[in-house]
Amino acid sequence: NADLVLNRTYHGAVFTILNERSFKVYLSNEKKKKKVGALLRELHIPNRKIDKDFKFDLEKMRDEIDYSVVNEIIDEKREASIDYLRRVIKGK
Repeated sequence: NADLVLNRTYHGAVFTILNERSFKVYLSNEKKKKKVGALLRELHIPNRKIDKDFKFDLEKMRDEIDYSVVNEIIDEKREASIDYLRRVIKGK
């Protein structure tokens, strides 16, 4: 029931996205920055990272993510994965 989730991990970001919560991610090393950054770009929500210009404004952050768009992207990727698995299974 959180209004805003702050986390430091890829899995924390994924869990928060799946639960459709507003969130920010603090990334402390390059490996995490690349992995989480790729996820956020792929879902068209790259502004989730906490950086030096971060200003806490819960009201503004609450409506920043359009989860209908995010969920559409996730559904498309899920369907592509299922199609791939079906093709591979049939090919064997």
